[in-house]
Amino acid sequence: MILTISKILKEGKPRIKIVFDYNYSIKERIKKIPTAKFSRSLKAWHIEYSKEAFNQLKSLGIEIKYINDSGTIGFIRPKNDNTGIDLEKSDSVLSKNDDSKNADIDIAKRNMNIEIHNKNFYIKTGYNPEMIEILKSMNGAWWNGKYKVWIAKADIENLDSIQKNFSYWQKEEYEKIYEIVALIDDPLRVELYRTPDNIKKIWVKIRGYRADIDFLKHLPERFYDKRFKRWNVPNDPKIIKRIIDHYKQKGAKIINRLPKNNMSVYNKKDYSYKQKQDILLGKYSGKYRELVKKSSDVLIAQRYSWSTINSYTSNLIGFAAYRNKTELDSAEVVEINKYIAEVASTKISNSKLNSIISAIKFYYTKVIFRPDFEIEKIKRPRKEVNLPNILSKGEIEMILGALTNLKHITLLYTIYSSGLRLNEILNLRVQDISFDRNQIFVNKGKGKKDRVVMLSDILKLLLIKYTDKYKPEYWLFEGRDQKTQYSASSIQKVVKQAAHKAGITKPVTPHKIRHCFATHLLDEGTDIRYIQELLGHKDIKTTLIYTHVTTKDIRKIKSPLDNLDLSSDFLENAE
Repeated sequence: MILTISKILKEGKPRIKIVFDYNYSIKERIKKIPTAKFSRSLKAWHIEYSKEAFNQLKSLGIEIKYINDSGTIGFIRPKNDNTGIDLEKSDSVLSKNDDSKNADIDIAKRNMNIEIHNKNFYIKTGYNPEMIEILKSMNGAWWNGKYKVWIAKADIENLDSIQKNFSYWQKEEYEKIYEIVALIDDPLRVELYRTPDNIKKIWVKIRGYRADIDFLKHLPERFYDKRFKRWNVPNDPKIIKRIIDHYKQKGAKIINRLPKNNMSVYNKKDYSYKQKQDILLGKYSGKYRELVKKSSDVLIAQRYSWSTINSYTSNLIGFAAYRNKTELDSAEVVEINKYIAEVASTKISNSKLNSIISAIKFYYTKVIFRPDFEIEKIKRPRKEVNLPNILSKGEIEMILGALTNLKHITLLYTIYSSGLRLNEILNLRVQDISFDRNQIFVNKGKGKKDRVVMLSDILKLLLIKYTDKYKPEYWLFEGRDQKTQYSASSIQKVVKQAAHKAGITKPVTPHKIRHCFATHLLDEGTDIRYIQELLGHKDIKTTLIYTHVTTKDIRKIKSPLDNLDLSSDFLENAE
């Protein structure tokens, strides 16, 4: 193992940069040097530019390769204190190298011109195969044939490579260029955001070259979180303004993820009921428009959901088309039952048939108010008993462990730990997560009813990490625009992918995971009434379906086959 060292400037101060092939043991030994720090922008460790720090590095007993003051490579053998570089005099990679390997390289260097533009180095040079290989190895490097110039990313690593290989800048020039590149490569940015574990305060995270935290140290009631490298400050508009103004003056990019007062920015563009009704009327021919207008007016007045309005309208027009009449007021129950019978004879689900009956009943009882209409004579189909196909706890564990994306993992954990419906997951806000009460507040769930569900201890730990990384502003799960809600189709896709990766062949949906939540609670002995409240079921009969799939009581029952006095020999004799 060899350590390659060179002199660099870090935040305007000289440091010794250390590069080596990753080795956990060596990394831990370097970390013990008091002045050792790791730079994400450099992707390397660096220590103080002093003899004391250099001797501490040598004492590790590892061979060291360095750039001496003439630009050539030298070595320091382990445990040889008499061999070293004069750190007080050496300019490391900053020294001009006039000793060319050959005349062609020397000419190519003299013809070299380097400029910085649009976060890139633009490098013009004479042709030399060795130099071209160096340029090709740089980050993001490519040849622009139109302008006859090499283009490479303006980052610290490329800057170091240019200076080390070509000694292009004098020391003073290099220091100025370093400042420019450092700001391009790792710009100063300030993030302000909140997390549900500390909703009454805000977090401030400072990142980038020359990050200044001294200002934050002087704010009242602040503390530093070492784990996430962030500052916690009071959620006071005056303090927030002071922070933003201070760092703006320093040229920092401000990333403000605190919720705005204008709630429209968090909602996808939605049409008014009037606009939706106009669109609905446009779907049907002129002869049905009066019927559509009359029925939809009542549905809108009673604040039915738009999906219900669409469904009822479509079903009503289907009945009108069957009668070949736009006027339905005179229809009799016998005629309606005949229509229902004809529809039921086709391949149609019970839920669709019930929807048709509901639409017709609504029209005659709520839209035209026919007192003589014998609604009780319109019969619904016999109820089917369709039991949900429940996944085992082992299968759920496999699904939850199948993903690596933090956002997707948090989504799945939230669905299973709370049993929320798909739309309820989408409507979760950051403020709905109550860490101190261990609750999730469901705002306007199905039927526009509020309720609370439990907040899992494991989910709490996951949410702390998730909200620090993604910094949701208003909705807990945001879409790509980081403003509006995550889409339903995206959640369905995440669940499907997780099941596929886990090797589960059964169809898995977010709603099936909700079924698993309820059934597994019942398996553990949770009272059915509590499960009804957690699921937000209006009628206990809806919840009782889970009693048919739970294994809690079935496990206590012994099969009569096991009570027979049979010899185990039959297993060996069976062919």
